[in-house]
Amino acid sequence: MLHLRLNKEIETKLNLISEIKGISKSQIIQDALQKYLENYDAFQSSVELGKDLFGVECQDSHLSVEYKRIIKEKIESKFRNTDK
Repeated sequence: MLHLRLNKEIETKLNLISEIKGISKSQIIQDALQKYLENYDAFQSSVELGKDLFGVECQDSHLSVEYKRIIKEKIESKFRNTDK
């Protein structure tokens, strides 16, 4: 058994949906939680599947942090070379 506290806004929306759809609040929460867990599992699976591939193409680990500076330098260098 699980108990949870909801803020007034969520509780009001939950009550309204329960009345409109004719299903219990518990069922709505169970369905929502089930969908959340399925999405979480799918996300975790994709991360697990790709974890060995992330960053494989490049050995420079700093590129993910400094990519803007590196691109700027390359563009500036290109235009410096064409000005001559």
